Amino acid sequence: MKLAHLTTVDNSIQAELVCNKLRNHGIEPIIFNEHFTTLMPQYYGMMGSGIQNKVKDSDQKYAIEILDLNSQSTVCPNCKSNKIEFKSNNSGFLKSVFYFIALIFFIPIGNVINSCICKDCDYEFKV
Repeated sequence: MKLAHLTTVDNSIQAELVCNKLRNHGIEPIIFNEHFTTLMPQYYGMMGSGIQNKVKDSDQKYAIEILDLNSQSTVCPNCKSNKIEFKSNNSGFLKSVFYFIALIFFIPIGNVINSCICKDCDYEFKV
């Protein structure tokens, strides 16, 4: 059975809400990384962390319709434009080395949350 990724959320409550909505429509989702993300929230957003909801590959299109993932688009909170560019805060070789060392020695470094930049007004905001 091949699994398809649907969403990544930052807490168990959001993951269960997504799962319950899918179960109500006859799709059985599987949750990944729940315990790691709950126990180590400072690593959310790094190296694939976050609670992931996955479904069977054959159910992915129907699950996307149920969750209405296609209609959710990011808009700028400042000017309401949809011309958004995503900016990753965890890029660069030195940052990758630092994150690797922090993971080995269990050094909490805070959340690495990706941000967005509006192309119209140059406003930077968190997703």
